[in-house]
Amino acid sequence: MVIAGSPDDSEKGQFIENYVKSDNLINLVGQTTMAELIELIRHCHIFISADTGPLHIANALKKPLIALFGTTSPHRTGPYGGSHVHLIISPTSKATPEQPLVDDPDCMAQIPVDAVWDVYSEMLRKDL
Repeated sequence: MVIAGSPDDSEKGQFIENYVKSDNLINLVGQTTMAELIELIRHCHIFISADTGPLHIANALKKPLIALFGTTSPHRTGPYGGSHVHLIISPTSKATPEQPLVDDPDCMAQIPVDAVWDVYSEMLRKDL
């Protein structure tokens, strides 16, 4: 598993690395150029992200992806198209196409880890 993000996300990346404590985790948060990030995404088996620029890069590359939404509306911002796209929307999300961005940072925490794991597991089963 590889985690990536901007230099502003370095503290979060370090927290994840310390929490997971696995030799199977590579923390590249704040360490990639845009070109390197694109190549990293190109080689992903499954890409998991909130509504970010890298999510849309993964979609453009047609990578199997799990897109997490809470403060933004997937109906307004995408990703669009294809069986490679799997959306998980926070049960408390108030974002709509008419109000595509809401100020509710806690809603992302309402996405159950099990929901993400279940979609991930199903994607792996279909790939076998």
